Amino acid sequence: MIYFLDNVFSQAWSLLLESSVYILFGLLVSGLLHMFLNPSSVARHFSKGRFRSVLKASLLGIPIPLCSCGVLPAAVALRKQGANRGATTAFL
Repeated sequence: MIYFLDNVFSQAWSLLLESSVYILFGLLVSGLLHMFLNPSSVARHFSKGRFRSVLKASLLGIPIPLCSCGVLPAAVALRKQGANRGATTAFL
């Protein structure tokens, strides 16, 4: 039993170490986006056009790690800033 728990914690720690680089990169990019993008630019890029707004939103949303707990607040924030439904869905 102790060997099993030791193995589980060892594998979990290994997985955390392997994914930490990608998580930190995503957090850095999302922090930079939050710092340099104001709501008017989000509304300008994500509200007009069907194809271009979805393409821009999907490209900006790729590096940002969102878990199931952060998806709804992010969608609400994008909609409040003026993004259309397609762009909001593509960003998530």
